[in-house]
Amino acid sequence: MVPDLQAYESTQPGDAFGFDKSIVLGDWKVEETFFDFKKPRYDMNFGLGKPLSETPELYFNIVLRREFLGAFIVNLVPLLISAILLFATLLTITAREGQADIFGFNTSGVLGVCSALFFVVLIAHIQIRQEFPGSGIIYIEYFYLAMYTALLGVAVDAYLFTHDKYSSQFKFISYEDNIIPKLIFWPTLLGASTFYSFLILKPFHPYETYVPESETTHILPPSERPLVTLDAEVVEFTPEHISKVMLTDSSPQPQGQSFYSFSRD
Repeated sequence: MVPDLQAYESTQPGDAFGFDKSIVLGDWKVEETFFDFKKPRYDMNFGLGKPLSETPELYFNIVLRREFLGAFIVNLVPLLISAILLFATLLTITAREGQADIFGFNTSGVLGVCSALFFVVLIAHIQIRQEFPGSGIIYIEYFYLAMYTALLGVAVDAYLFTHDKYSSQFKFISYEDNIIPKLIFWPTLLGASTFYSFLILKPFHPYETYVPESETTHILPPSERPLVTLDAEVVEFTPEHISKVMLTDSSPQPQGQSFYSFSRD
């Protein structure tokens, strides 16, 4: 089976064709579509009594990309607000009697705020996992892991700061009325987010362009099919030659068309 590529307006890389433009995709956008042939490997013979040969099958591929704004508002804005509230709670930690009375600071109050924010973040995290039940840790989940660490850090900081024994052992916590944890909160949280964002997104490509190898040709309309050498004769390549011929290096490489592979039996 060979698709009629001439019937489409364009099949260049990056073009989207062959689907209903009115389809509702929500926050997703069709980035590209293309044809290709793949050789599936079945673990059954479908009642034929003999193993199936690896015959190429035609696939129609659709590349989707999610809109950034919708995902950002739904997933990251709650995290950002939770981080701001957590930082405001951290600022209330003080040993000065006047400020402590104004802020209403006490250890149980800080632990209560951290617990409430933890459940807010946890519920949002569960909703994300429900969208990707079979996948591993996805990129946006690292923000939730960083938020869990920040919540735990503020709770531990409040406990150690108000405990005389531990505050004397950990001088950096009691130094200048807990100024060091307050100063490193945002640099640590944003620095960690930037670090794993760099590690994850740097090698990422939305989709990879396939580079044909020596035994690969593209699907072309009849008028553009390359000439190949078959038994010392120059013939036009047709689907019937799939299992008989191999393109030579001198054959022109087509541009911007879908492809499939074939080899000599």
